Amino acid sequence: MPGPSRIIEAQKYFQSQRGPLFLQGSPTSRGYVYLHFGIICVGLIGALHGSYKMAKGEKK
Repeated sequence: MPGPSRIIEAQKYFQSQRGPLFLQGSPTSRGYVYLHFGIICVGLIGALHGSYKMAKGEKK
């Protein structure tokens, strides 16, 4: 956590960066964000696929 004298410097640094704030920071943070997005996408695709199969009435 930056000290009181470094808050303005940190604020200027983050405001000068391009892109969404949640992608800024360390490379591992970016990896975790993409991992979570991937898990959410797989879950949504699975839910949509299951809903489609139930609506169509397909058996296993």
